[in-house]
Amino acid sequence: MAELQEARSPYFMLVSHAAELSLKALIAAGGADDERLLVLGHDLQLCLRLARKQGLAGDLANPKVAAIVDALGPPHMAQAFRYPSYLSWSLPQPSEALEVLVWLLTRAQRVVNSGMKM
Repeated sequence: MAELQEARSPYFMLVSHAAELSLKALIAAGGADDERLLVLGHDLQLCLRLARKQGLAGDLANPKVAAIVDALGPPHMAQAFRYPSYLSWSLPQPSEALEVLVWLLTRAQRVVNSGMKM
């Protein structure tokens, strides 16, 4: 994955947005409606906290998830990846961000496919 070492803002924008949508899918599985999901905006840290409160604490206690959400959350919420700007935030290793994203997507897919309510 040598090409990931050259990752820039568009890469992190896609990873962050996919993480946001994965977390929101988990929150929706817990009964949140579209209006509630909209109010959450792009706050990855809030989405992670809400997903944990809805019974996913065991799954989402993975320290790698929290570390990536903490690293990508503030610039994602500020839309710093979307619009050209100076990034003052430290970014995670691209491969670690991708690993966490794949984990979140897999978890969200299992929950959504099973139709389970949290």
